[in-house]
Amino acid sequence: MALFLGAGSSYDAGIPGWDTLITNLLIELIEKELSENSIQMDELTKSIVTKELFEQNNSSPLLQTRFVRSGIEENFEESVRKILYKDVKESSDLLIQIVNLCIPNRGKFGIQAIINYNFDDLVEKLLEARKIKYKSIYDEGMIVDQSELGIYHVHGFLPRNGSEYGVPSSPSLVFSEEGYHKLILDSYNWSNIIQINYMMTCTCVFIGLSLTDPNLRRLLEIVANKNIKGDESPRHYAILKRFKFKLQDEKDSVKSFEKTNRTLLELYYQELGLNIIWVDDFKEIPELLKKIKE
Repeated sequence: MALFLGAGSSYDAGIPGWDTLITNLLIELIEKELSENSIQMDELTKSIVTKELFEQNNSSPLLQTRFVRSGIEENFEESVRKILYKDVKESSDLLIQIVNLCIPNRGKFGIQAIINYNFDDLVEKLLEARKIKYKSIYDEGMIVDQSELGIYHVHGFLPRNGSEYGVPSSPSLVFSEEGYHKLILDSYNWSNIIQINYMMTCTCVFIGLSLTDPNLRRLLEIVANKNIKGDESPRHYAILKRFKFKLQDEKDSVKSFEKTNRTLLELYYQELGLNIIWVDDFKEIPELLKKIKE
């Protein structure tokens, strides 16, 4: 089994989501431009300008981060690192259960790899505390020893202390539009190959991912098309929150249609080779993982 971790897996440990991260980067960009151009602006106006900037690229995270990176290119990675770990905690219930899954069971293979789309090193720190051997992989040519659990940071790695892992001072992050273009155009990029390899050879569980990442969806479809053998059912699992319509009156007709909608979504994700595990609240996920371990 391989675990695929998205932003939601680190959220309860204080790592900001995309919107918060981008908003803070926009604030830093505004502060920089105001200072360099000797412009005075009160706090209320700054907040309004930040909101307007956030909306100017149709709120697209990929376009927003490209815009910010072009404005603070010299210190971009350091700015991301500072915001990333500003309110970080050492762990969360979800991360603890993820790490518990990585403890080898007698007679069982357990977790063979973690594909981590996050930049942070929270999983590494918890594995280290549990004395589980691992190796962080964040670039082409890096190899995992048989005794180590590979943590593949396929979108880049930005640990609190880069020298601890040998990460360069300006790591390559897949964080904006041009980064995704490179992944999509380069079919033989090491991160694409790693993802496809584990999707082809393991049962994969997707945690904390919205499944809207265009490159991930492309890779899932490639693998699903190669795995078609008669009526073979999807082999991978994604944990998603049930979608509920925001209506004041919860009419029976609306509840019935919510079930129909979930069925349609399940059929939709089956085409990508995914079974969906529905939860009403993300706080249910640690208990789900505990049952997998048992």
